[in-house]
Amino acid sequence: MVLADLYDAIGRLTQAAGRWRRKPPKVAPYPRPKARRRRVTTMADIKRTYLSR
Repeated sequence: MVLADLYDAIGRLTQAAGRWRRKPPKVAPYPRPKARRRRVTTMADIKRTYLSR
């Protein structure tokens, strides 16, 4: 995610520092990785795992 932020910052600097005759080109933001959803382990799951052996 840090690299995606760095990419976006460079894009904004390019947009701000350039000499554009018209509107500056839009720089698309870098796609962020999506957070994975973790399964919550309950005490019942732990008991079931160890008692089933």
